[in-house]
Amino acid sequence: MSDRTIEVWSAKNDLAPGMVISAADLSPTRVRLVTSADRYLDSDANLIGTTVVRSIGANELIPAYSLASEPDVKLRRVPLSVSSTDIPARLTSGSIVDIYRVRDQISDPLRPNIGPSSKLLLREVAIESIDGGAREIGGSITLTLLVPELQVQTVIESISGSRFIVVRKQGS
Repeated sequence: MSDRTIEVWSAKNDLAPGMVISAADLSPTRVRLVTSADRYLDSDANLIGTTVVRSIGANELIPAYSLASEPDVKLRRVPLSVSSTDIPARLTSGSIVDIYRVRDQISDPLRPNIGPSSKLLLREVAIESIDGGAREIGGSITLTLLVPELQVQTVIESISGSRFIVVRKQGS
């Protein structure tokens, strides 16, 4: 078994399924891999325009199986209005987040048995863009999320009578 140093691609920031790779997402990284060099994408490989099919963390080496030219994942862009007090500081486009729905029980006192007051709505979705104009004045911010097509209906149905909490993993 011999050590060998090679240059492979790593992610500059968090990459979520459905995101299309651009040059700004990539960083060549020199690493020493004993036996697993074939599991990662060599920095000579052209990754621009490929689509992420599994979450990749910031500074993570990009595994060969994490990108596809023609992915099966069908994502939709879904806008979601969130109070500026319900998002983490320094949230950016490309962040991978979980979205929790919190029901406003006070707004519907005639339906006391409508289920749990909070629920994980979306797990590990990417923020495509943030309209943060209201951040400074304490208003709502519109996040455009990349949501798997099969979950769009659930998100839309959850909007009425709910507020949303955005949770970001540490380091993303």
